[in-house]
Amino acid sequence: MMSHGGGGSRSSGYRSLQSAAFAMARGTARFPRQPCEPACRPGRLVHTGTVVKSRWRRARVDRRGVTVERLISAPPAAIFELLADPGQHPRIDGSGSVKGPQIDNSERLTLGARFGMRMQAGLPYSMMNTVIEFEQDRRIAWQTTAPAPIGRLVGGRIWRYELIPAEGGTLVKETWDLSRDRQRPFLQLFGLPAKTKANMERTLERISTLLQTAADKPPTGA
Repeated sequence: MMSHGGGGSRSSGYRSLQSAAFAMARGTARFPRQPCEPACRPGRLVHTGTVVKSRWRRARVDRRGVTVERLISAPPAAIFELLADPGQHPRIDGSGSVKGPQIDNSERLTLGARFGMRMQAGLPYSMMNTVIEFEQDRRIAWQTTAPAPIGRLVGGRIWRYELIPAEGGTLVKETWDLSRDRQRPFLQLFGLPAKTKANMERTLERISTLLQTAADKPPTGA
């Protein structure tokens, strides 16, 4: 899921997340445990035929977040170029919530770069992202918070992409890392991890489809 805010559906709106954040800050929030659905237990292999050259994918869900992975028939450099360009994020976002950068430009992401993203899930909102991990063609991650001043209470989740060269292409691992998120108990509720997992799988599928389409397109002037 190429999202820059909460995972899964946010149809209840940004105000619900703010209320939960303040409840957590006051120590009055209570969160029941949610069992992991059988389909999202660690190590379960899910086959897909959506894109022939993306042969399989795997998912893991635990209290620290969600990880999905997929073999994509494309070199790491081509995948990394999509991830390092915020302007491309709406094209590959599997959640449908990413609408575009707050500032329209084609500036490529680097370590420490900050970029705002326009979002919508029921209500429009925005999130601020900071690139905290960057290894050319291998790894990129950004941490997401709400705009100031609420950002001190809301956010902290990390979206991470790891690209591992493999036979037939690149093993792409996407992680929704909640280890530093201030709303981690809240984000474990209402089946949100399972919804986020499905959105993340769609993101990897869209990356694969986009690159496969580009590879199949004849050269200009041919």
